Amino acid sequence: MKLIMTDKPIRNTIRNVVLVLFALFFLSMLGSSVFANKTIFLSFSPFAPVIAGVMLILGYSLYYVCQKRKNKPNQELTKNKKRAKIIFGIILIIVLFIIQIIIAYSCFSEYGWDCGTVLENAKILDQNETINTNYFSTCDNNIGILLFLKVAYTIAGFFTTIQNYTWIAVCLNLMMMDIASILTFYLIRKQLGKGAAKVSLFFILPLLVFSPWILVPYTDTLTMIFPLAIYALYLWYVELREKQEEKPKWISLLLLGTLSLITIIGTILKPTSLIMVIAILVMEAFYGSKKKWDKTYVKTLISSSLVIILGIIVAYGGFYGLKKQQLGKQIPQELYQQNSLPMTHYMMLGLKEKTVENTDKSFYGVVNDEDFGFTISFPGKGEKVRQNLGVISQRLQEKGILGYISFLFHKAEWTLSDGTFFYGFEGNFRTTPPYATGELAKKIQPYYLVDTAEYRNITANVMQIVWLIVQVGIILSVFLRLDSEKKNKQADILKLVVVGIICFVLLFEGRSRYLISYIPIFILVGMQGLVAIANTINKIKRKEEG
Repeated sequence: MKLIMTDKPIRNTIRNVVLVLFALFFLSMLGSSVFANKTIFLSFSPFAPVIAGVMLILGYSLYYVCQKRKNKPNQELTKNKKRAKIIFGIILIIVLFIIQIIIAYSCFSEYGWDCGTVLENAKILDQNETINTNYFSTCDNNIGILLFLKVAYTIAGFFTTIQNYTWIAVCLNLMMMDIASILTFYLIRKQLGKGAAKVSLFFILPLLVFSPWILVPYTDTLTMIFPLAIYALYLWYVELREKQEEKPKWISLLLLGTLSLITIIGTILKPTSLIMVIAILVMEAFYGSKKKWDKTYVKTLISSSLVIILGIIVAYGGFYGLKKQQLGKQIPQELYQQNSLPMTHYMMLGLKEKTVENTDKSFYGVVNDEDFGFTISFPGKGEKVRQNLGVISQRLQEKGILGYISFLFHKAEWTLSDGTFFYGFEGNFRTTPPYATGELAKKIQPYYLVDTAEYRNITANVMQIVWLIVQVGIILSVFLRLDSEKKNKQADILKLVVVGIICFVLLFEGRSRYLISYIPIFILVGMQGLVAIANTINKIKRKEEG
């Protein structure tokens, strides 16, 4: 197996060094997940790695069969067969959605922590009552999701009388995760082929479609669609630019404007959505552009820039207009300036290690009352920033360079070792039992409630097994070699996104839950690796046969 070679030696060397470091990092994380798992509240089965290995073999076998069928001569599908496949796909999606609805209705309840606060106040806002102004002026990063849910409730009100607001939010969450699942399948099929797309269902179904997180309508899951949408729009834009003579120019501008709009909305709801855009820009710069700065190119650049700016203005203008309309009277601007938690607060949190009582394990960079009380004790954002920076400097000095590297490594181990993504273990995760009390609900609930044997022995282990395979695929993804520089660049964007979200979690407040919105990207990169190794094995077989 070879790492990708290009016609630029320096770029090739930089890329291969980075890929080796990328593989070594994930290899160490995989080793930790298997042999020294740092998950605090769960103990995964020791047979999980063995089962993961068996599933890897089965997945390769399925991929191999799909490739064999693909390579058979005279196997072009007729229109009827294509139509039948489309109908089957639609029926499958509908069946899976009905199963999801049954699961969700059987298991949803009221939630605590930030999720519960946002859900409760979105309900209050829809009923034109006074929200928790202290919380939202302090944690103003959640205003985006508050208004998003308020708009969803307003739309739902046109079609039905809302009896339970949480149920409406759960249904919205299901739909957002399902769109993300379909888009993940589509992108894998587009970039890696039909066989890879079929194998990817091994990951998409347990980690997305039937994940316990379908029950929890919060920023982690409701924003899952945005990085994928940004990436898909980028791919479509690139394709359209290559076929510009065949397509009208306004279509590419429309795509660019939509990309801009989606990026800003995603960033407002969850700032980590911006990581995808940063990765695209970095890779575009790294691979360079072959465009000539002629009159036509300059015109295209100007028109594209104007469309992007227009998208930004529309998105931010709409958000601030809605914010002023809904919250302007309740939360004056001065209150934000007084209470808002700056980014330095979350960076300060990210540097603290806390030993878990009665265990030999630790939390790394999670919310704690001491740091929260410290930050809010200072008036004004400027003073908060100054005090936070002092604590950050002190903690870095206490750790030293080697100590800080060790801390980050352990934080990465803790973050990446949990395939359930910390489901059920936030403070006051559920504040009520599930609403449903029927016989079917009682049979389903044990697989989605964390304090049951069924959840710990089956659900959690299934997710962990699949997550281990994804990590294996991520390691192997460095060997992916596609047939053009453009495709290799597009594959590298996804790897850089994975690096970006991990760096974000390591530098700021961190836990595995913050990876959820990027699970589809992890799956995409994991599939790159599994396809790379499968293709390599196929090449070896062909050489032996021929």
